[in-house]
Amino acid sequence: MNFKRFIKKIDYKLFIYSVIFFIVLTVGLLFVYQNRLTLVNNKIIYNKYTRAFLPAYHFINQLIYKLPNVVYLPLMRSHVGIPEYKIIIDQKNLEFLNDNLPKPIFVDGVPTGYEELADKYKQSVPAKFVYEGEEYNVRVGYRGDHENHWAYDEKSWEVEFDKDKLFNGIKVLKLIIPSGRDYFSEYLNSYRAKKFGLKITEASFAKLSVNDIRYGVYYQFEDWSKEFLEKNELPSDANLYVTDDAVINLDDLNSAYNDSVFWKKKAEDATFNFDNYSEINFLIKAMDQPNFSEIVPDIIDLDSLYSWHTLSMLAGSQHQTGRGNSRLYFNNTSGKFEFIPWDIKINNLTGSQIIDNLLLTKIFSDPTRQLELNQFLWQYVKNPDNLADDLAAYDEKYNQLKPAFYLDWRKFHNNFRFDSEVRIIRKLYEDNFNHLANLFNQDASKVEVFFNPNKLLLTIDIMVDNFSGLNVIGIILPPKTQGQIELFYDSDQNGVLSTADNALAGKFATAGNTQELSDFSQSIYSQRQYDPDGKISRLVPTRHSFFIKFNRQQAADFDLNKLKVQLNNAITGKSLNY
Repeated sequence: MNFKRFIKKIDYKLFIYSVIFFIVLTVGLLFVYQNRLTLVNNKIIYNKYTRAFLPAYHFINQLIYKLPNVVYLPLMRSHVGIPEYKIIIDQKNLEFLNDNLPKPIFVDGVPTGYEELADKYKQSVPAKFVYEGEEYNVRVGYRGDHENHWAYDEKSWEVEFDKDKLFNGIKVLKLIIPSGRDYFSEYLNSYRAKKFGLKITEASFAKLSVNDIRYGVYYQFEDWSKEFLEKNELPSDANLYVTDDAVINLDDLNSAYNDSVFWKKKAEDATFNFDNYSEINFLIKAMDQPNFSEIVPDIIDLDSLYSWHTLSMLAGSQHQTGRGNSRLYFNNTSGKFEFIPWDIKINNLTGSQIIDNLLLTKIFSDPTRQLELNQFLWQYVKNPDNLADDLAAYDEKYNQLKPAFYLDWRKFHNNFRFDSEVRIIRKLYEDNFNHLANLFNQDASKVEVFFNPNKLLLTIDIMVDNFSGLNVIGIILPPKTQGQIELFYDSDQNGVLSTADNALAGKFATAGNTQELSDFSQSIYSQRQYDPDGKISRLVPTRHSFFIKFNRQQAADFDLNKLKVQLNNAITGKSLNY
């Protein structure tokens, strides 16, 4: 073609209009991109002209967001030493799965979110699963309650194998997008759980392709089943209870520990020929008994509870509660419930908050149980080598897999954001560990002393304001103390000396000598209170009173400033004097 003739034939007016239109479109989309808020709050989105260009906006948005990945080209690599799975699925079945997903919720014509993936959306279709040349007949479907698991190009899958041909002993395999588990967070939680001896569905990684389209790195989990119990060397003919989150979420006031209707089973005790929930019913009823604290060791494996709870606190997690994600296994050999961690996540730990529900509130309202938990936790956080080992495992897995993550253009974040998220999450684990270690050494407790000469009664009020609790191990009285003295602890905590209070020590004091009461020990603690709004419990300063009863009037120069209360930290043993 003659180039000059082509130039002469150009309709310059149409060309100019096209260029102007393209510039206006680009500027408009970039303006929306730069000023984007949530779809509901961004009024620009409600303009009918803007809405017409939403598909183009989303395309440009993703293109701009993922474009920085090109910087990582030299670092991209496919082979990173993890399994590679293939799902082969008929195109019509794949279209069915996609069409059956929850549709966007619109407000004034604008998509603002999605429903949860209820049972009606959790359909499965036949497919082939291929690993190392071996084919398996399977049924596949999408999984994950929330839209981050299935609303985008990269989706989370559930693969069910034929009972006659399991995959490495696995009946149901969950393949979850790593961003849905905070990238390497669940791997570290799983690593720690094994250190604590907890039974878990282990977090590992694999690569996935669907109909020869590569979807990058996925988390691999085994589903809850008899096979899972057998692999963990637990009796498989036993009840494995999981919270029925869909039923619980029907009402914000529901808790799994209100009624057995909020639980379902993933494995069952074959002894019964009916759907038996007697164990969980017994636990719920026992919680209302006044002696529940005494019988807890007969119902619950406390080592399992303390390990599970420590794992959650190290991750600052509030994700396994009475509202969902809880797993209880009834070991019919020991006759006790065991806690199984699941979907722990990672959050910033603040103050003395703990994962909470009605069961834990009941258990840890007993200072003895709280003390045992703290002793277990302290054994881990007092040793910085434990943190170093955890972070080394985190870093090793990140360094191993990051070339494959960089290669994945379909993942939720671009590579710069991926690296940033990994660093932020790592810092959270480090901060949480150090925060817990520091909590044990913090103390804001106060001591006040009052003397009533008319009643010959000295009152020592100790406001306990710390995480560990205190042991009162001695009281040094002023030198002018004389006569018979008796020490009592205000057992009923009513602030008044009564016959209900415990006598701790006593002696006859000779004036002029330093008098010390030291042949006793009394543990005192801050009280844990549940916050129904935040759905967590926190320690609040708690007053504990001690009374010293005299049998004669003390000298006029009886100097209370010389009275000393000897205490130590109930966990670390550090000596404190007030």
